[in-house]
Amino acid sequence: RDYVFQWSIRKMEALTLLIPNFFGGASNLDIGTDSELAEVLQANNAPRQQVQQYTSNAPTYWGGKPFTGGPVYVGAIIVFLFVLGCLIVDKHHRYWLIAITVFSIMLAWGRFFPALNYTLYEYLPLYNKFRTVEMTLVMAMVAMPLLGFLALEKVVAHPALPGLDKKLLYAVGGVIAVLLLVIVFAGAGDFSTEREAGQPAWFVEALQSDRESLMRGDAFRSLFFVAAAFALLYFYRQEKVSYPILNGVFALLIVLDLGLVDRRHFGYDNFVRNPARQVATATEADEYIMQQRDPHDRVLNLQVSPFQDGTTSYFHTSVGGYHAAKLKRYQDIIDRYLLNEINALVTDLQAGKKDFSDTEALN
Repeated sequence: RDYVFQWSIRKMEALTLLIPNFFGGASNLDIGTDSELAEVLQANNAPRQQVQQYTSNAPTYWGGKPFTGGPVYVGAIIVFLFVLGCLIVDKHHRYWLIAITVFSIMLAWGRFFPALNYTLYEYLPLYNKFRTVEMTLVMAMVAMPLLGFLALEKVVAHPALPGLDKKLLYAVGGVIAVLLLVIVFAGAGDFSTEREAGQPAWFVEALQSDRESLMRGDAFRSLFFVAAAFALLYFYRQEKVSYPILNGVFALLIVLDLGLVDRRHFGYDNFVRNPARQVATATEADEYIMQQRDPHDRVLNLQVSPFQDGTTSYFHTSVGGYHAAKLKRYQDIIDRYLLNEINALVTDLQAGKKDFSDTEALN
């Protein structure tokens, strides 16, 4: 259970659906040499190259997961349209889409909402076969855009809907109020994590300041997109924007909103030719093993974590390896047998009780 619920989001972390950097974005981000962290490192006489190296891969994430490649972000415009949909879409569509969204977020809270999630883990058929609970947010990422676009359709198809203008103001006002609260009170929270324990106080304070800046900066960013979407709907209601322009500009804004956030974590640099050849370069040890190769041999690479690494398999038949879909029985063998034997072997090798020429040790 503890393994499954490692990837649980904190309750407030659901706001990354609206503000991508609300909890620092990815585990490591380039925060630039003009950041607070860069300034305090320079003030403490850190070499310029070291400052640049550290700030280009700064530990920005401070949420509930051990690490992350980026936030779950549905889009500021989509959130605005979703809130509007909660007010104007027909009840027979509205309620089940809201329920799916809320339920998926509650499931993603995982260990931060144990009363629900630990109970489901124990009693809901097949639920304990999933690896991480954060994946339940895919339900929200389908339901929220669907309800949002139903709201947009309602605005276009039923311009005389009673109270529509008032509900538009309620929707945009609610979302903007949340964003303004984040902007004003961004510095009021605790932005530190257990991973910073033992670090100098000046270092932790600077890192917290940069995390606060990331949160506030993205709140301003989301505010811009929400305001732009509302302005577009307002001018359409005033018959100053035509239907084709409404569609085209909405599509452009949504693509920009999502695409610019995507580029932070998955940009052009991720698309390279023959990536395996670049990440797996044969070392002298690899060359030696390949010359001595026996078809029945398996290689145990102790320079990496054997069962969290897939690069060894590029050149050899590996004892370890990695796959995201972890089979329970296979994981049991690793945890209860193989790791114990490997640790015992390493201990004996370090103590000089065995060496690499010992056939029994390497059998």
